[in-house]
Amino acid sequence: MQPSSSTLVRLARVLSSLVLAGCAAQGCSLTADLESLQAGDAALDCGENEKVCFDEEVGHRRCVSLDQVRFGCDDPSCRPCTLVGALARCSQDTHKCVVRECKPGWADCDGDGLECEVDTTDDFDNCGACGRVCENLFSFNDCVNGDCVLYKCSDGWQDCDGDQVNGCEVFTGLTGPETNPCPE
Repeated sequence: MQPSSSTLVRLARVLSSLVLAGCAAQGCSLTADLESLQAGDAALDCGENEKVCFDEEVGHRRCVSLDQVRFGCDDPSCRPCTLVGALARCSQDTHKCVVRECKPGWADCDGDGLECEVDTTDDFDNCGACGRVCENLFSFNDCVNGDCVLYKCSDGWQDCDGDQVNGCEVFTGLTGPETNPCPE
């Protein structure tokens, strides 16, 4: 939390009186520009596409451009842009945080550019890519590491060719615990 400008003014007055008391005996003087302290952020005179943020790297408030992701683009809180599953950039026209690119395994399936909201490594309806549904007839499937995986055939059906894409493609008619042989 940053101190208010009135707190800074009070601090400057206390410090100046302490320093003046010590300096008076040695013949030195101290001047403080209380007007600039009272002006606070307004004294920074930021440009049209700038805002005032506290910059931890330099240790004080300063004007920053609205296209800086680490200061949240145009967000007045100055918090860095954080988007689900994405690396961010600042939009040139709106100065909002938007998707620069999705992180591996994530996708912006609704296409709004605001976040990469789908984890395509385990989403049944968006497995490995937006809209890729892990669904085959006569089989039970799942999405594992972005691939549709067949893990069980419906009763009476077999995956005879070992191809996960077409699922359980052969009807053998056998159900129960018996072995369902694939036709030759």
